[in-house]
Amino acid sequence: FDVFVGRIVPLIVIYQTVPLVYWLLLRRISDRLNPGGDAMQQLQTIERSANDPDVLQLGFLWRGYTREYYYWEVIESYRRVIFVGAIALFETTTQRAAAGVLLAWANCQLYGFSPYKASKTNILALVLSYQIAFTYCIALVLDAGTADDLPPLALGSVCLAVNLTAFILGLVFAYTFITLYHQKESKIREATAQKLQQMTAREHASELPPVLAAFTPVSTSTAEVRDAMAKLNAVGNAFVNSAKMTKKRNRKKRKQSLAYKKSATQKRLMALGISEEEAAKQVNETEATNHSQRRQMPLTGNNEQPDGSTLHGGDDHEAEVHTGESEGINEAPAGDEKSGKGTKLHPITSEDQDSEQTSSTSFSGELRRGLSRRSVLYSGSLARGLNDEATAFESQYRLCADLLGVAIAERCSEEGIIQLCDQVVDAGTGVFASVYGAVWDFIVFTETDERMENYVKTVGLMKGKVTKRCSQITESNVLILYDNAALVNVFYFKDFLKRIAEETKTTLHEAPLKNLSRVLEKVMLDPHLPGSCVGICDVCRAMLETNNIQQVCWVVLALMQSDEIEIVRIKDRFVSEPHPSGWRDLMINFYFIRDTQCHIVELQIVHAKMMVARQGLPGHDVYARCRNALELLEVMELGDRENRGNTVHTMRDCENATAAELFKLGIRPKELLQGGFQRSEIEAAGVAIDEIERAEASIAEDSRRIREQSSFGELLGHRGKYEKGSSQVVPQSP
Repeated sequence: FDVFVGRIVPLIVIYQTVPLVYWLLLRRISDRLNPGGDAMQQLQTIERSANDPDVLQLGFLWRGYTREYYYWEVIESYRRVIFVGAIALFETTTQRAAAGVLLAWANCQLYGFSPYKASKTNILALVLSYQIAFTYCIALVLDAGTADDLPPLALGSVCLAVNLTAFILGLVFAYTFITLYHQKESKIREATAQKLQQMTAREHASELPPVLAAFTPVSTSTAEVRDAMAKLNAVGNAFVNSAKMTKKRNRKKRKQSLAYKKSATQKRLMALGISEEEAAKQVNETEATNHSQRRQMPLTGNNEQPDGSTLHGGDDHEAEVHTGESEGINEAPAGDEKSGKGTKLHPITSEDQDSEQTSSTSFSGELRRGLSRRSVLYSGSLARGLNDEATAFESQYRLCADLLGVAIAERCSEEGIIQLCDQVVDAGTGVFASVYGAVWDFIVFTETDERMENYVKTVGLMKGKVTKRCSQITESNVLILYDNAALVNVFYFKDFLKRIAEETKTTLHEAPLKNLSRVLEKVMLDPHLPGSCVGICDVCRAMLETNNIQQVCWVVLALMQSDEIEIVRIKDRFVSEPHPSGWRDLMINFYFIRDTQCHIVELQIVHAKMMVARQGLPGHDVYARCRNALELLEVMELGDRENRGNTVHTMRDCENATAAELFKLGIRPKELLQGGFQRSEIEAAGVAIDEIERAEASIAEDSRRIREQSSFGELLGHRGKYEKGSSQVVPQSP
């Protein structure tokens, strides 16, 4: 034994250096594995370390553990060395068994900290620790002779069962993981194949599902409305093209001016005795510094450039940028060229002739004032062309607004319109829900818990930094809104997102501006501010496609760190507020600080698997019908089905609506009862008695269910009203 100890002790000492080396290596990167500071700093450090070579090459030491216990592999290594080598140093079997019991129970307490990322790994480690402790306890009992009276077969069976427990548990966990993985893949394949088969059948039959085919959006309800909307879109295209011409012209003039300035400066330096190469180097360094400074300066509201140069109107020879690097929009905000605030106008309506004439004058005036900032960028003939476009838009906009208003009023008064819209929304949602739901389940299954938790923390941090309201400055003039969007898209939005996509290694999907006809439709169908543009924040839009949730976090952090934008709204449709159709994304609205109009744009951040699923589904026709049906319900203040009974109650009391009128529009008997109508009134409206009885039974069942849920909540200690979105549940991967 003494010879054995003499040989094994040096080996144990040598093996002790291996965990020590692990500790030294991990200690060098500890500030990146478990960063300190506030939440924002921690998230930024974690995301940066994802591509850090020093961190990645040591992944085999820390990847399986939580950030807090990144060093646990060192403890695990010492544990193995002690159990394998140190216990053998005790001379008697009793001493070895007693030491094993103490070490094993200490090990059980140690794994109570749950150092592993996967919950099943923590459970398995704890079970194994108790198994080892039990085995040493049995060894100690046997060695002491206190178990001599016990049947050997029974004692051996118990020991065998305990030692097989961990093995069986590991097999169960592995089988569960593999089974769930294949189930998710099979579910996605089946759902996608089913929807593709349905889509193929519909294309072959050249028709949509019956309820969707029977529904026509109001913007295409008649040939007259369709033609008017097409002409309005042509006006919008003209403004998009003119914005591109603005940037092209400014860029050309800027290059000419800079080339002339650099040449003149270089000649002056050479005249002072500086060599040609040194002079060129100094000119380039100075230009780089000036360019960096000018990019940080806000755009002005008059003809003056940030660097002091001016833009001159007039003929082609005078319309020149004498100096300046900026390609920005030198805008005078609509209505007031100096204050930076838009003029408030009343929504355009088809009222009596006097009010229409007054509105027309105000409308035309704002158009021309808003377009004045554009005129300085063009020659005189082109500026006059913009005024012609404004006049053409004014008449076309009024025509479209009148026609669309009549179409909306007629549609909202059609018999059974409410039930039809409900059916369209349900049918449109059902087309996508199963596929999107299966894809999202698969995404959650393949993502790690840490990535999902980091995503929730990152989005929550961004929401906490939003302090401004998401509303456009332009309140009622659609063309000014569209003009601002065209300019922002050309001068800022595209270039900014290209940089973000390159920095975060994501794919940018550029989108054209939303059609003017659709913008007008949204303005007219706004249930809260009809005729107002303040809520139209997606005229200028784009999409970033990510390969995993971690890249979504990279994009969010890049936007938060940018000093070019001000974020005004975040919609977390990945976790907190998924769309009824099952679609998942993250939608962010922001404006550019240098833009004096503060035009709000929209960015969607989408997972690549969701994009693949969407490409295999029926497209815009289904979505347009479903969207329009929901907008019509919201215009009638009936979009919220859960609270539709309260809306019916308000219609009855405040608008003197009768049960017959509401039933004709499509209000169901259950909603009429919830709205306070008596059974006799509903019967008089022509509703069958059995339908009324079914509605009463459904209301009674709902009340019973609510009472049971309330009792169960009180039993668990949950008091107060639950509000949707008040808590965030992060799905756990198996």
